Amino acid sequence: MSFKSFTICVFTCFLVIQLQAQKSITDSIYTIKGIDVYSSRLETFAVGATVQKFDTTLLRLHRTESISQLLGGSGANIKSTGVSGLSTISLRGGGSTHTAIVWNGLSIQSPMSGSTDFSILPVSMFSSVQLQYGGSGTLFGSGAVAGIVHLSSGNILTTPNGISASIGYGSANSKNGFINLKQGNKRIAASIKAFRSSSDNDFYFNNTFDIKHNKEQITNAEATQLGVAGDVAIKLVKSTIWSVSSWFQQSDKNLQTPMSNLNSDNSNQKDYQLLASSNLRFTKEKLSLNLKSGLVNGRIDYTDPVNKTFINQFNSIINELEGKLKLIKNDELLIGVNHAKEFAYSDSYLDKRANRTRISLFSSYKFSLLNNKLKTAISIRDEYFDSQFLPFVFSFGLESALNYGLTIKGNISKNYKIPSMNDLYWGKTTFAQGNPNLNSESGWSGEIGLSHKYSANKIKAESSITIFRTYINHWITWQPNELNVWTPENVDIGKTYGVDFKALINLKVDKTTFTANGFYTYTNARLLADGSSEEKVMPYTPMHKFNGALSINHKSFFARYSHTFNYIRYINLAKDKLPYYNLGDLSSGYQFKLKKTKAELVFNIHNIWNTDYQVTASYAMPLRYYSLALNVDINTNH
Repeated sequence: MSFKSFTICVFTCFLVIQLQAQKSITDSIYTIKGIDVYSSRLETFAVGATVQKFDTTLLRLHRTESISQLLGGSGANIKSTGVSGLSTISLRGGGSTHTAIVWNGLSIQSPMSGSTDFSILPVSMFSSVQLQYGGSGTLFGSGAVAGIVHLSSGNILTTPNGISASIGYGSANSKNGFINLKQGNKRIAASIKAFRSSSDNDFYFNNTFDIKHNKEQITNAEATQLGVAGDVAIKLVKSTIWSVSSWFQQSDKNLQTPMSNLNSDNSNQKDYQLLASSNLRFTKEKLSLNLKSGLVNGRIDYTDPVNKTFINQFNSIINELEGKLKLIKNDELLIGVNHAKEFAYSDSYLDKRANRTRISLFSSYKFSLLNNKLKTAISIRDEYFDSQFLPFVFSFGLESALNYGLTIKGNISKNYKIPSMNDLYWGKTTFAQGNPNLNSESGWSGEIGLSHKYSANKIKAESSITIFRTYINHWITWQPNELNVWTPENVDIGKTYGVDFKALINLKVDKTTFTANGFYTYTNARLLADGSSEEKVMPYTPMHKFNGALSINHKSFFARYSHTFNYIRYINLAKDKLPYYNLGDLSSGYQFKLKKTKAELVFNIHNIWNTDYQVTASYAMPLRYYSLALNVDINTNH
């Protein structure tokens, strides 16, 4: 069956099922409670886009884990090199550099690599985590080709005063702790967060590179991480709010060796990261102005097995001014300018140092029709980079509320990604060399979807289906040249199409609540070399991926089972592949409440089926392991 025929059949079945269900529909609509986010562009102008919000319950369950572990249970594809290695994200067939990372409305991915290591981003540092699927280069600039991860400190002026703390212990001598103190009122508030984690990471695994598949133990993969973050918000006058956030963290980890070379010496990597943001917002009647400034500083000290250390460091200084004007009815106009200055230092760069300036102009217009039942947004952006203007990009999105709780939405956008500094400035060595003549990647992405919300008596449900397609020109790929030196070239075209299915049902019976949810993604991602007619499967992109969870809450007791299925993944263009795998995690806990104090004890069994699997070829992942966590929240509001 062709993809077109498959899509028509799916849509037809979906509509029949939904229309048959209308016989018992009431006028009420179930809406999942959202989380306040500072990024007004996401909330207001990302019309027609698919946005996945992680609720506070899920964030609390993952409070002692990394963002990569949280996103692993979503529609995102996470690639990691072992328990202590690099962890990157891929959405809808894009590469790791095709997903932008936005913190408090500012892009924070490394200008050197163009990507982010999600294994060193702790969930506890953020009040809100959202995953936006599809291109959004007009709203957030370079890199937002396949999706965006939105991280936010939240609005501390409206959150309760109190103390939150967590402490955990698990297999492989894993220890972690977290504390958050928040105090203030509606005019001035401050909070401070701190965390520390460490693990020996001496997990057991079955060595598939050994003929007998003997069980062995990971050694020399220890990791330690600590960090602190602070937020201050002041309502200067009735119409002006100034918020400042800062975040520092460092990690020290021995990089896990592949199974094929277990006896080799380990490399060590130390990561240092300092981020700061300032957000001055003025709002009065129909006009609002927002001045954002940010500093992103990162440093990686990599020590190879012969104890030679390589230093890579970057600084990004970002300033952005945007103005939003409310016009007739619910129409809104946004105009803004973004200026970013990026500096980098690397022992591997030809001149050791590099810098560049980027200036972007952007605008969005949102309007509503048919008594606000039809919402439409048009956005444009142009960027000045490397002494020239990049191709003009734009997007168009719409959402329309239909009868019986149905909503149809769609979005189409042109996006771009500039080359990373490593792509451009890597100095010539025996094995690698950068290419200063690279072009920026550019392409199209689009989606169309149908969603339904249902509420009757004690049952509440949501379901949706989304068809997506992405096309990327001038895909940058590192390949060996005639001298066997790896160098980046604009040689490939990326073509992706697929379908997302999402469903959630909630049933409440007396004091017991049952919840089931699932997210299935079909992704057909191909690479096509320029001038060639042969399409090759995108490495490490599973054609089928499913994540689902079943949970039960009875009075103070709760239990949750989550399941992940990853289809086979090709590890290179030669079509070598990794087998599919199923993973299951089981969590259970009990909540205690005493006046203004709430505590919960959570016990987790990870990889409950003891699955032997690899996320990245040759890098072992742990078999079944356990963890125990205690979360305490004290509300100090009077």
